[in-house]
Amino acid sequence: MELAPEWTCIAYLLLSMAVSWLIASGVEALELRHSRGIKRMDESFKGRELEKPEKVMTVLPGSMTEDFEFGQYIQAFSSSSNRVRYVIIVVTVANLFILSQFWSSRPKSWIHARIHAMRDTLETMEQRRAGANTPLPKAAVIRNLMTEDAVKLHLEQLENAYVSRVVETQIPILGIGFDVNDLGVFGGISFILLLTLLCYCLMRQYENLFLCLWKVQDIHERDPVESRGSKANLLYHALAMAQVFTLPPTLKRWRPNFVATHLAKLLFLLPLMVHALIVWQNYETKSFATTLKEKFPTWGLKIQIAVLPVLLFLGLLCCIYSRACDRRWRKIFFRINPSLELAEQPSWWARIILP
Repeated sequence: MELAPEWTCIAYLLLSMAVSWLIASGVEALELRHSRGIKRMDESFKGRELEKPEKVMTVLPGSMTEDFEFGQYIQAFSSSSNRVRYVIIVVTVANLFILSQFWSSRPKSWIHARIHAMRDTLETMEQRRAGANTPLPKAAVIRNLMTEDAVKLHLEQLENAYVSRVVETQIPILGIGFDVNDLGVFGGISFILLLTLLCYCLMRQYENLFLCLWKVQDIHERDPVESRGSKANLLYHALAMAQVFTLPPTLKRWRPNFVATHLAKLLFLLPLMVHALIVWQNYETKSFATTLKEKFPTWGLKIQIAVLPVLLFLGLLCCIYSRACDRRWRKIFFRINPSLELAEQPSWWARIILP
């Protein structure tokens, strides 16, 4: 039995949410397995410490346990930061791929212009054969296409390239193919899955950041003397050095540039902007779509439009967690380095040592 268009839309969204939940469950299972491995390593280390207490005492009493604890904090937080970074890269690549397919499928794209130029050349040649004194288009003269057979061969090559690269879209590496008119449906569902995965990764990163910076704050409260070489600053900067898309305050630059700090957050809303472009073009060309598939404008556009608020919600949720991380970094940094809160930051030229 064929489902109604509205139920088809709901089925697609429920399927995407189910797959997102499965992905999130897998991430949680991997993190649980990783935490258990860390616990076993800690227990085995403590066992060796109890067996040979004289060797630990002869080096630095208690320092080995604290250094090992620092290493576990740094390793766990670096792993969560890497997950966020990898997902952001995948989301960016997916945006570039879908945007390139959308750009090539526009009526005013370069491939369309080349095909129309060759078709105009054929019409001109037919007029010239009928006795008209019409000059050849510059597109044919530049390519040295002076005969009708040469123009037809070039036009056939362009049309084959258009069909194979634009109309019959294929996902790189996976090899999955679909029609370019389904780009809005498959692209929107893919964006939902990727942003859902990114949200879970950002949630876990924020929780790990809270725990790690709590450790930094605990060390500072036990030794509240402000010093650039303190253990609190050492652990803080070891955590900060693993960041790429986040710019936490450091002793070198404790007031990051506003544009640089928030530019990375635009990547969270990029799927919404790309998908909105596709929906807008599909809405503008729905009259042409009815000549190919009569039901396309009814249920196809409904699915694509229903994806827009979901992408907006997921993008804003990612921005909220990213902003919470920025605020947490800034709060702890100025707590362990209170003198820098009102201090003047060196200029960009001074920081990169330019004359």
